[in-house]
Amino acid sequence: MFGRIADSRTISIWLIAYYAGTRNNSVIDATAVQKNSQDLVQYWMRMQQTVAAAAPSFAEFPPMQHAASFNLEEVKKKVEEIMKHHEGQ
Repeated sequence: MFGRIADSRTISIWLIAYYAGTRNNSVIDATAVQKNSQDLVQYWMRMQQTVAAAAPSFAEFPPMQHAASFNLEEVKKKVEEIMKHHEGQ
């Protein structure tokens, strides 16, 4: 997928330049860009392989609760119910 959006070298050069800019570094070493570009592409390839290997486990072991089923409003209601139950004791 990394190479499908745009050329992976173009994306990695943009990311390296963006990161350099966030550090107020206006000088970019071309040799370092080449190496970092290759490292970034290899990293994304490994990440894709890791996610692809883990994906089948989600079908075999689905999450225990539904997405966004836990919220503080429900916890608050349960606490209030418990407090009402114990008020008379």
